Amino acid sequence: MHADPVTVEAQRKKPGSFISKLLRCAPTPKLPPGPFVPSASSPRKAEADEPEVVAEDAASPQAAKALVPTKSLNEVILSGRRGISTKLRLPRAKARRQRQKSEALAKQAMKSRDFSFKAIAKVLDAVHFPMNKTRKNVLPEGVEAVSGMVLGLYVYAHKTGLSDASKKNPNLARLLSKFCQDAHASFQFTSIQVNKNYAARPHVDKNNLGNSFIIGLGDYKGGDLWAHDDDGDVLLELSESIRSMHHYRAGMSYRGRTFDIHCRWQSFDGNRLHYARPFEGTRYSLVFYTCDRFQEVSQEVRRAMSNVGFTFKWSSQILQEALNEKQEERKRRRDEFDTEQKVAVREERRRVQEEMGPCMARTWNNGWGGDCKHPS
Repeated sequence: MHADPVTVEAQRKKPGSFISKLLRCAPTPKLPPGPFVPSASSPRKAEADEPEVVAEDAASPQAAKALVPTKSLNEVILSGRRGISTKLRLPRAKARRQRQKSEALAKQAMKSRDFSFKAIAKVLDAVHFPMNKTRKNVLPEGVEAVSGMVLGLYVYAHKTGLSDASKKNPNLARLLSKFCQDAHASFQFTSIQVNKNYAARPHVDKNNLGNSFIIGLGDYKGGDLWAHDDDGDVLLELSESIRSMHHYRAGMSYRGRTFDIHCRWQSFDGNRLHYARPFEGTRYSLVFYTCDRFQEVSQEVRRAMSNVGFTFKWSSQILQEALNEKQEERKRRRDEFDTEQKVAVREERRRVQEEMGPCMARTWNNGWGGDCKHPS
């Protein structure tokens, strides 16, 4: 039984339709020019669960009817050739053009050694920023993804390596690395977090080692950095506990300081609570930091990072000492948390026993000897 013909465009625009879901995940196989036309001697019949697909700009009704899946619904033809719409390929092409433009601007800035705020902002304006869903600890409330990428070394679960963004934007990585090196020649970093137009909620960067440098660029107002400082005068009441840092708990208030980072370099400790305040306009924030698992990086990755401008000293004694201090601090915090949890459990058990009252069926420990099945 044949399914009723439908147009790709009409179904693509219909939210939740079968074709719209299909087109989002279908691959783009290479085909010879012109639409696919089944052999006249052995025409292919559409299955009941495989509707015919009619392209919006098909050359003819006969050619349109011939545009049916050749293998399965996951392999519907999506090509820019005659007879099939090219609209679904525009975003990828646009991203490629943006990268070409931003890479050319970054290369030009490197050649002229122009590391001014204006030059860096001009390059960032041309950069294609992918949507990132993985950094869930920074996502503002009600937001599922933000525009940002990491250049240089990445750490994810048990993996370390050179980020894909560095491979796609090598000139940008070289430019931003030199941008920081020009301002802070002695500062060591393995990675650059590049953010666009989002105010990160209160969080901790648990994989960072030592201090980081941050700077804000673009045409915006507001967007100050708040960083935890026990001697600060700006209070923050935390609305959610930080999973990676047990000493940051919901409902507690913490003191901190705010820093204007608009075209200003600011050093801060990413292992302490921090967030970005609201802003208006186009805001870029660049965070230069060191991953605390730098010792696990292979020689191949180290060479690749060097090729895109990172001059990190992998055998730095200062960083090794900082890593030891961080591990000791984490252990101390974890031990404190475990002790507090044990005390809380004992206190809760004592409170419950007091509410139940003494058990007359027991004579040891003055009737408080343990759980009683008949508290009444």
